[in-house]
Amino acid sequence: MSDFEKTRKIGDTPDAIGKTRLVRPAGSSSSPQTERYNPQESAGSVPKTKLFGRPSAQAAEAPAMAQDGRLVTGWLVVVKGPGKGKFAALYDGMNSIGRGEDQASPLNFGDESISRSEYAFVTYDYVDRKFYLNHGGKSNIVRINGRPVLQPIEVQNGDLIEIGATTCRMTQFCGPDFDWQEDK
Repeated sequence: MSDFEKTRKIGDTPDAIGKTRLVRPAGSSSSPQTERYNPQESAGSVPKTKLFGRPSAQAAEAPAMAQDGRLVTGWLVVVKGPGKGKFAALYDGMNSIGRGEDQASPLNFGDESISRSEYAFVTYDYVDRKFYLNHGGKSNIVRINGRPVLQPIEVQNGDLIEIGATTCRMTQFCGPDFDWQEDK
């Protein structure tokens, strides 16, 4: 940030907490892509502002437990695609995968080729202590290690799962060495 640029807190409303606005003087030319506000424009026009800030503490924490009380059993970690480095938690039982927030394991990281709901399912069976992958019946194919998933298939730790233009690495927490059932 140059000496001319300043940041300003936007407000204390619930949706603006922690957000700041980058402000540049009208004559500064620090970035050729910067759009400038012209006060001479019509009253109905609004300056284009980009919001910067950290997510709230509640949003930044990854839940160890699903909202319905299920415990985490593993993760799908994005290794290729728009959400590279992000992850979706997997829980015991069936996990629907899609872009929608109503999915058990949402993959909403910018890949529009992933269906909103039930693109695929990853199931953890606590009796067998194994994970299984199944397609969700959508037109796009789900792949595991480059092969199409046409029926339920067992997933091993480290397997690569292709969903849309996103590739995830299966990371198991529960399995032969540990399961939440041991605590009961």
